[in-house]
Amino acid sequence: MIILVVVILVLIVLGLVVYNVTIHKKIQKFKNMNQKITNLYVVQDFMNAIGETSTVEQKIKKINDILIERYEIKYSTIVVFDGAEYQVKASNVDEKHWNALKALQNVDMFKDSIQSATPKYVTVNNENEKLPYKEM
Repeated sequence: MIILVVVILVLIVLGLVVYNVTIHKKIQKFKNMNQKITNLYVVQDFMNAIGETSTVEQKIKKINDILIERYEIKYSTIVVFDGAEYQVKASNVDEKHWNALKALQNVDMFKDSIQSATPKYVTVNNENEKLPYKEM
């Protein structure tokens, strides 16, 4: 009798584990779908910003503002290479750091992404940790 109860409880536990795994997969799928929808809204905001503003400088600044607002990031900088040097086009970082931001191609962490024109997102794990390009 006790063995039968234990077997039934084990089967119930296994059933609940399988159920939890399927629910977890569905939640992950919905999170991915939600992220894609959010990205589409950001692209729509980019298109609106391009149509609203007149100069390229205003468009780049508006796009940077959208990135900060929509992805809830603290700092964002758009740096472009004009053929001779890197120039900061839009940033919410203090201007005293702009020279360091223009020289990121010399920092090992960023060399590959700059050469391949791939965006790079860098975070710190705690308040005491410094970003590698902050030399000040």
